[in-house]
Amino acid sequence: MLPEWSSKTQRYQSGPAKHNVTRVFQQNTMLPEYSSKTQRYQSGPAKHNVTRVFQQNTTLPEWSIKTQCYQSGPAKHNATRVVKQNTTLPEWSSKTQFYQSGPAKHNATGVVQQNTMLPEWSSKTQRYQSGPAERCFTRVVQQNTTL
Repeated sequence: MLPEWSSKTQRYQSGPAKHNVTRVFQQNTMLPEYSSKTQRYQSGPAKHNVTRVFQQNTTLPEWSIKTQCYQSGPAKHNATRVVKQNTTLPEWSSKTQFYQSGPAKHNATGVVQQNTMLPEWSSKTQRYQSGPAERCFTRVVQQNTTL
């Protein structure tokens, strides 16, 4: 449950902590655990420097591969070259994506998404809004299995 991420050379600050991530392959679902090729991590009021990280975290059903970062709660999600499968929340997967939950905006470009819960989408250049959230997609390929 760390707030705010993204990809490719990134600077992140949560409280007294800075996170610098470059070319990250991350699966983070709840805890700040890591496994990687080259990575530097310190908990508490810490700095996180990650380079080419392959990470698996198994508590929440959130993400998967190719440069991605995630924040729960009222959060911002900046992902570049992300391929994601999410089966519980109406969140995303994309190449370049900006996501914030709650009253949020969703901007995705080159998205390949599988969402298996909400009857929302479909394909190629699409714009979607649900509640106070705007979702803008370009080149979207999505599978939804509820309808």
